[in-house]
Amino acid sequence: MEIFDNTCFKTIGNEGICPEGVRPIVDSILALQPSGLVMEAGHFYAGAELEPRTLAGIRIGTLIANDPRLHSVQTILSVLVDDLHSSGDSLEPSLGAIRGAGYCPEVIFNEKQYLIWADRLCALLSLNEKTYSRKGSRTVILKNGNIQLKDENGNPSCALLDSCVYIDKAKRRPGSNCITILPRIYYDQQKKVNAILIESGNIIPVLCVFYDDQYSLSVFQFQYDE
Repeated sequence: MEIFDNTCFKTIGNEGICPEGVRPIVDSILALQPSGLVMEAGHFYAGAELEPRTLAGIRIGTLIANDPRLHSVQTILSVLVDDLHSSGDSLEPSLGAIRGAGYCPEVIFNEKQYLIWADRLCALLSLNEKTYSRKGSRTVILKNGNIQLKDENGNPSCALLDSCVYIDKAKRRPGSNCITILPRIYYDQQKKVNAILIESGNIIPVLCVFYDDQYSLSVFQFQYDE
């Protein structure tokens, strides 16, 4: 039976990037009755100029974090930096622009730091017979959903690395909900992350906030079997 379907992806606001536009998102967050939040917004590539869609995510994250109804909820603000598939390693120009937009991350997650985590998580899944490998290749596939964890050269997939980031977030503030703000194109990738977390036994509450080029806002809550 398919775990994920479009009922998990619900459009709840299309007023654009403004306080009223994110109000339904905050309603969804409050409905979770969170004891704390770890929010991620503004995924960007090291050494590259910030893209307009990254700045849009930062704007959404800032508006959510500044909603008075969330001020009593302890929140860690964070960004995720892709320093594996980038042309440089400079972070400060982008981080300066992000802070200048009103979003001040306490934690910077760098994908490179999760390479060892990814190896360990993949090894655990393989030990528990959750994966299979292709003969003559270092490719590793998760059986549930045929999700690639490593390519033919043994490099971890973005979904595997992102799973490790969520595991780290859960350790930093146990019992908190993760809020991840991403462009809509990452919906399928986040479904893969959900499956990896399920198969590895990491039940981490995650609410993804997606936006498209017209700034229509939608949510996807990670689903776990009871």
